[in-house]
Amino acid sequence: MTKQKVIGWLLFIGSVVLGWRAISSGFHAGDNTDEIVYAGGVVPVGAADGASFVPDAGAGASPIPLPIHDPATAAPWVTITDVTGPGVLTLTRSGVQTARTRLQIIAPYNAILVGLAVVCLMFGLPLVIGMKRPWPDLIAEPGGGLSLAKTQLLLWFVVAFVIIAGLSLPLHALPEVTSSLAMLLALGGITTVVGAVTSPPLTLGDEGDAPALATVANPASPAASAKDLVTDWNDQPDISRYQYLLIAIVGATAVLLSYASRLAAPEIPTSFYYLLAASQATYLGTKAVKSATPPPVVAKPSLAVRGALTSGE
Repeated sequence: MTKQKVIGWLLFIGSVVLGWRAISSGFHAGDNTDEIVYAGGVVPVGAADGASFVPDAGAGASPIPLPIHDPATAAPWVTITDVTGPGVLTLTRSGVQTARTRLQIIAPYNAILVGLAVVCLMFGLPLVIGMKRPWPDLIAEPGGGLSLAKTQLLLWFVVAFVIIAGLSLPLHALPEVTSSLAMLLALGGITTVVGAVTSPPLTLGDEGDAPALATVANPASPAASAKDLVTDWNDQPDISRYQYLLIAIVGATAVLLSYASRLAAPEIPTSFYYLLAASQATYLGTKAVKSATPPPVVAKPSLAVRGALTSGE
């Protein structure tokens, strides 16, 4: 077994251990528990105008009043903080009880464990299945160099994967996820497809020489670097790539921070979709224009000329 496979198996086993630790936190909830939620996480309350939580800390435990957030919206919610373990959530409307739910409150660090498990799985699985250079190969252009379109798709996929796993595995249920994550993945996927179409074709030289761009089949090709993300195939800096990369990184970071602060799938404003779409259109438009007007290719001397130069004629 190669060193890479050993590392891959260690990461894969680590992901299983971390994931199991997060999942098992809710197993002791019991059959009488209606729902498992994070301490400090969002708990929807519907049309209720009052809420309280009574932990099972012993007979006669006092109810903890819970303020209702966003009461004027279609999705008001409460959060239960500084409490772990079982208890009863009571909802009221106009002083009349409308719902009574038994909850199992688990520590929010389980979401962190799931996030670490996702990272270990993503880095370990490609090594386990035998990929020698998993990430350069997965996000590389066909002619070599890192692909910005594939990189941003991977970025949004990681964000969505972490959020879905963190809200489903420890809570033992598939969460109600808004269309926000699907929209981000759709925009990333469209950019990847259109980016592949607008990439310049790999052409052969006059004598069938392989293109100068790096390829996986060519071991002498230069290694991919982060510079590829902000330069075009002529190794020229490209501001359209730079602005799109920064917007994608800042947006993905903001989505993860919003998830971490509320432990719920974030609602992404429409204005951000417009900003992201405009940034993507600028990148793709610039790439299409450059691809349609490639630089002139300098023809190499023919074999006869090469022979004459070599013989000194």
